[in-house]
Amino acid sequence: MGDYVYRGYYCVGTVTVLLSICSLLTDPNPGDPLVPEVAHTYKTDRSKYESTARS
Repeated sequence: MGDYVYRGYYCVGTVTVLLSICSLLTDPNPGDPLVPEVAHTYKTDRSKYESTARS
């Protein structure tokens, strides 16, 4: 039974990490950018940002 409980916790942790990654990818944070130029484009010209991101 202990092994089953351990696997359950492992799965919950994995799902939490994957959901966090998905959130970061779908909702960028321009207030704390890795690349300031990209954040500036995101804030000022959303259509240019989206076309650049898709290409």
